[in-house]
Amino acid sequence: MLILTRCESERVVIPRSRIEIVVVEVRGNTVKLGFRAPQRYEIFRGEVFDRMAMDDWDEDEDTNEEDVK
Repeated sequence: MLILTRCESERVVIPRSRIEIVVVEVRGNTVKLGFRAPQRYEIFRGEVFDRMAMDDWDEDEDTNEEDVK
C-alpha cells in the first residue's frame, strides 16, 4: 500500500489509467475526495463495494446449492 500525505486541492494521479484523485476538503477527521476517471471505470465507496461482493457471494452460494440438487 502506498501512503501519501496531501493537503487540500492537491492530487494523486494514476497515469496509465488516467485516474486523478483530488483532496477537495479536509474538515476535522473527514476528508472529501474527488475522482476524475474515464467512464469505463466504476468507482465505489469501500462499504458499498463490500456489500456488492457479499451479494455476489450469496448469489454464487444459491447457484451452487441449486446445482447440487
